Amino acid sequence: MKEHALFLQLSFTPKDVEYMKQADMFRRRFDRLFSEVLRMSSGVVRPEVMKSGELVTPFTLKAEIATQYFTGVDIATELTQIELGQRADILKSVNYNQTNSMINQNMMQPNMITQQNPMMQQDMTMQQGEMGEQNAAMQPGMEMGSKKDINMDGAAIERRVFILNQTALDLLEEFAEFKGDVLGNIKACKIVTTNIYPTMLRHLIHEAQDYYKMIQKLQSRQDVDLEKEAYEEESTWNNLMGEHAKFIRGMLDPSEEDLIKKANEFANEFDELTKAAKDAMDNVMPLDDVTNESIEATTELRDFKAQGTQGILECKIKSLILPLLSDHVLREANHYLRLLDKYKQ
Repeated sequence: MKEHALFLQLSFTPKDVEYMKQADMFRRRFDRLFSEVLRMSSGVVRPEVMKSGELVTPFTLKAEIATQYFTGVDIATELTQIELGQRADILKSVNYNQTNSMINQNMMQPNMITQQNPMMQQDMTMQQGEMGEQNAAMQPGMEMGSKKDINMDGAAIERRVFILNQTALDLLEEFAEFKGDVLGNIKACKIVTTNIYPTMLRHLIHEAQDYYKMIQKLQSRQDVDLEKEAYEEESTWNNLMGEHAKFIRGMLDPSEEDLIKKANEFANEFDELTKAAKDAMDNVMPLDDVTNESIEATTELRDFKAQGTQGILECKIKSLILPLLSDHVLREANHYLRLLDKYKQ
C-alpha cells in the first residue's frame, strides 16, 4: 500500500498538488504502520513466506534508491534494509531460473544510499556491520525482535496484533476512498495522471479491497475454506497477472518491440487462464489442470519481470516504468506463485 501511495503521488501534475500531498501523507502513514509490522513480526513469519521473494527481492533496495534518485521523493529505504538484514540467509535460497542465478549472487547485498545515480554505480554494497549500525541508529521502538516484545505474554501480543490490524483497516478505508475519488475525477476528465492508467488505478483499488477483506477475516477469526478460496483467488490473480502484462506492454518504449510482443503474449495467455479459472468454478474443467497451467505461466512471467527489473536498473530497457514499480509487480508474481503452491498441496 505504501508503494501504491508513492505511485499515485508521482502521477499527479503540478496543478493537482493537493492530491500529491494527500498521497504523500498516506505513503508516510503506511511507512509507520509497516515499521510496526516489521517490529512485531520478527521471528514469526513463516520461512516459506520469507523465501518466496514476495516481501523483498534482490532488486528491491536498489530499485528504491534509483526511484528516490529519479523522483526526489524520500523513500524509507531503512525498512527494506531491516528486512534484508533479518532475512539475508533465507533470501539466498529464493529459486530463480539459471538465467537469474547470477543476478541473485550479484545483487543480494543491500546498497548504500548515494547522491549519485545508483543505476550507474558498480560497487554499492554495504557490509553487514555498517547496516547494523544504521539499524541501531533508527528511532527507538523500531528495532526488530526487541526484548520487550519477546517477553510479552500471548494475550498481550494478541491485543497488539488486533489493534495493529484495526489501524490497518481504518487506514485502508481512508486510502480506498482517496483512490476512488481520484479515479472518479479521472473518468470525469477533471484531472489527468502522467503514469497511471485508469485501469491501473482500478487495479490498485481492487488489491486494496482484497487486502481489507483479508484483514477483516483475521479480525473476525473466520475459518478459511481453502478449496473455495483457491477457485476465487486463482481467477482473481490470473486477471491481475494479465493486467500487469498489459501495463508493462503499454509503458515500454515503442522501440522495445520484442519486449512488447512478449508482454502481449503474456496478457493474452492470462486472459485465457482467467476464463479457465472461472470455468473451473462452474465445474466445466478441473481446477488442478488450471493450477498447473497457472504455475507454468506465472513462473515464466515472474522470470520476465525479474529480467525486466534488472534491465531497467542497468539502463538497458527504455520505458516509462519506475524501477520500484517493476520490482513491485515482480514481488506480486512471487506472492501468487506461493499461493498456487499452497492450492496445489
